Amino acid sequence: MSDGNTIPSNVGTYLARRLINVGIKEYYAVPGDYNLLLLDQLLLFPELKLISCCNELNAGYAADGCARKNGVAAMVVTYTVGGLSAINAIAGAYSDDLPIIFISGAPNSNDYASDRILHHTIGKIDRRQQIDMFSHVVAEAVEIRSPGQAARQIDHAIVTAMTQKKPVYLDVACNISEEHVSLPIPFQIPPPKPSNAASLRAAVQTTLTQWTHAAKPVIVIGVKVRMAEAFDAVIQLADAAGCAVATMPDAKGMFPEDHPQYIGTYWGPVSSVGAGETVESADMYIFLGSRFNDYNTTGYTCLIKKKGLVTANVDRVETPGGEYGCVNMAEFAVALAKVIPRNDASIKAYTRIFAPEARVAARPAETLLTMRFVHEQVQNLLTPKTALLVETGGKGRYWSDLQKTVEF
Repeated sequence: MSDGNTIPSNVGTYLARRLINVGIKEYYAVPGDYNLLLLDQLLLFPELKLISCCNELNAGYAADGCARKNGVAAMVVTYTVGGLSAINAIAGAYSDDLPIIFISGAPNSNDYASDRILHHTIGKIDRRQQIDMFSHVVAEAVEIRSPGQAARQIDHAIVTAMTQKKPVYLDVACNISEEHVSLPIPFQIPPPKPSNAASLRAAVQTTLTQWTHAAKPVIVIGVKVRMAEAFDAVIQLADAAGCAVATMPDAKGMFPEDHPQYIGTYWGPVSSVGAGETVESADMYIFLGSRFNDYNTTGYTCLIKKKGLVTANVDRVETPGGEYGCVNMAEFAVALAKVIPRNDASIKAYTRIFAPEARVAARPAETLLTMRFVHEQVQNLLTPKTALLVETGGKGRYWSDLQKTVEF
């Protein structure tokens, strides 16, 4: 970190140091008169790169992508006219459990006791319009009006974002960014809450008993695996179990697509080729971090038998025989991996029924372009380092079959 002796210790630099503490290397911003002094303080740190965006919604979605890749992101906007432009992106980040530290400039702290109408507002004397709106789509919303409370408020908000895996909102009065505060003390994010040992043992034993009585079990990966920080644990369980592994549509990419047990996207009647038949013909399913909403279940049409269903959520495990609370998903997956017997019946069944689609022949220039032809051409462009942005509506299901690397 930059030498603390050459950089002043104030509200803005305190915030910058805390962003660096949690691993942030860049922040997305749209400058405006309410945040200019704050941005001046952030720019004192070469470790923090300012990425200027054309508008606040773009900045929000850039931060969304950064949080998906790096685990946390930050953005800075101006008051109301900037914040309200970004709120849709922050709501989406809340839905997907993405910790974004959303920072907004705010009016001079002296204006909060006045009846003056300010610019960048809708003409009312209500200074809380923006924070009230954001409070519904963030885990914590704080107003930083006094340097005496700034350090405590910043620390609390950042810890909340990192532990709850949700966006948080901070607005900073435009006249206090350069006000002195003490240098930050050493900082550490609390680790995930460990499992209750008795509950973990019971959940593993119940799941193991069901697994050993199953003829053709499968594993299905859901998007909450990211929130639980269980990527490595899930791969460990899959390797030990030996069964077919699918991902739900909103978890695409959360299991290695070149893994020999990966069978594609499970999406009910519109699953990847062979994946739907493999999952729905199983007699036991372990769903890890899955979100059973109308989108993932194609309008609740998935044919999953409850008597064979085990779901491991972020902090609990549900089985046909009961629910086990205070069970950390990653710890559950690792513990189960240590004792689970290998059963490859489902991956063998998938191999028997899978038939790759025939290649589409080149067509004359005057022929109508088909989605199947476009799909194949895009697939040929993908590499393990490709980032693919796809709209979920319309033809989103069609693109869910694309894979970065495909080996059968």
